[in-house]
Formats: sequence, structure tokens, C-alpha cells
Amino acid sequence: GVPAGQGDLDYQEFVRLAAHHTPKAPLILEYVGPDNYKQALTHLRHAIG
Repeated sequence: GVPAGQGDLDYQEFVRLAAHHTPKAPLILEYVGPDNYKQALTHLRHAIG
């Protein structure tokens, strides 16, 4: 696996579907650590829009 923004996943679609189908569930990012969490969080925030 890879952190958010470094794979093939369409994060805008993923976030939209997650919010629609599981609005109260936490969104857990895997493969994120101290060296890349800021980049992954920025990518996810842009996907949320």
C-alpha cells in the first residue's frame, strides 16, 4: 500500500462515497507516518473540498 495521493484511488470519489454510505464512520488512513502525514492530510483535505 501507499499513503493518500500516491496510489491509483480517486480520492474525491472515495470521500464522496464514504460520506454518502457511512457518514458517521471515521476515515482511517493507512501507510501514513511521521514523514508523510502532512502530504497525505493535504491530499485528503483537497479531496473533501
